Amino acid sequence: MARTLPALPVLPARVRLALAIAAGAIVVGIGYAIVRTSPIFTIDRVTVVGATGSARDAIRAKAIQAAGTGSLLSVSPQAVADAVAGMPLVRSVRVDRAFPHELRITVVAEHPAAVVETGTSRYLIARSGRVMGDAAKDARLPLLSARAAAVPPAGEALPASTLDQVHLAAALLDHRDLHVTMITDTGSGLTARLAGGTQLRLGDGLELDRKLVVATSLLKKRPRGADGEPLPLRYLDVSVPDHPVVRGEQLDPGTTADAEGTDASSGSSLDQPVDIGFVIADLFRPAEASAGD
Repeated sequence: MARTLPALPVLPARVRLALAIAAGAIVVGIGYAIVRTSPIFTIDRVTVVGATGSARDAIRAKAIQAAGTGSLLSVSPQAVADAVAGMPLVRSVRVDRAFPHELRITVVAEHPAAVVETGTSRYLIARSGRVMGDAAKDARLPLLSARAAAVPPAGEALPASTLDQVHLAAALLDHRDLHVTMITDTGSGLTARLAGGTQLRLGDGLELDRKLVVATSLLKKRPRGADGEPLPLRYLDVSVPDHPVVRGEQLDPGTTADAEGTDASSGSSLDQPVDIGFVIADLFRPAEASAGD
């Protein structure tokens, strides 16, 4: 007579479920490890979006160095982003894995806005205030009056004491008609030196865009001399943009006396110019043609 084997105990449902989950996790882990080291998702393309030329090449090289060789699954997007973000020419970055073989780097590049000189060295300053690196000798950007001691290493930002100058340089990128060669902050306000020698006084760092719009319009409306060229100005003050003031190299032709009461017809008129206030409403009134025109 055959012997009957004892019945095996039946595991509780919760235990069976836990074992099934554990077994599944082990299988998935082994599979992930195999795929992670296999050539299935090998990186064969690193794409940089948002930069061109040498900047794009430098960013791609930095990303490849940080990503290393291997599978997309073994890459840490955060590690790559941190490496690229440390570059002086990058303002922000996002890293994505585009399966099966592409690593995509999307950047917002820094844009040079000014130059700082320290002895024989020249440095590019981004519109964000970060030092981008060496500036070429022919870089046609405004020169900031920052002291040599205030210039940090590439990738770091200029100190807060220079921020108003940086903000003005950044605003000028949107006002290309104003050719500024130097920006200074005297403590009483911002001053920009135009290419023709005119001093542009802007006061504090508020409403810079509006002040620059007013300055551009005023400069375009300057009276012209006999040679057809605009008459030179000593300064244009737009620190109060609703009430700008200009000072020419000589008295206004319609003015008969200078600030001291001297007759404009005397030989000293060129040495004693007067300030002339322009009313904005009148300045920007559109020209009207008569019915007979």
